[in-house]
Amino acid sequence: MNKKTKPKSSKKKPGRKNKYKTHISPNLRKIQDWIGQGIIEAEICSRLGISVASWENYKNQNLVLLERIKKGHAKVNNNAVHYLIRRFTGYEYEETVTEQSFDEKGKVISIVDRNGNTVSKTIKITKKQLAPDVTALIFWLKNHLPEDYKDRREIDLSNPDGSGLKIIIVKPEDMNE
Repeated sequence: MNKKTKPKSSKKKPGRKNKYKTHISPNLRKIQDWIGQGIIEAEICSRLGISVASWENYKNQNLVLLERIKKGHAKVNNNAVHYLIRRFTGYEYEETVTEQSFDEKGKVISIVDRNGNTVSKTIKITKKQLAPDVTALIFWLKNHLPEDYKDRREIDLSNPDGSGLKIIIVKPEDMNE
């Protein structure tokens, strides 16, 4: 028997070309940094020139990309925790204000500083204290100690053997009997 073989077709596969090697792989470090800065995935897709659907496919198919995404999320999450803790404990900071003084005619008043230089602007640095934020503290407690601080508590009203409890309602006037 003589078998005839079909010549290989030079036709391209149907569908879109995979952009992982050209758009994702060379930018893995940037992707991790963007996620670490809190940039949302839709914006990252826009920056890379790919669709959100392609992004989702690449995440599901490439462990290297998924690992970079996790590292980026870990960084932004650590920063969020750090600043939340600072917010609910309160902190001290410096406020810098640059001022220019004018006379009654609107001319800039120049002064001589400690070093003998003539300056027309003064810089004031003030230390300020930001008070602890109770709302931030409540948020932290509800999320990190939910058993003690969540808004809603569930109480199990069953006996140790699994049977239901018998509840007897007594009127206040019947309590003396």
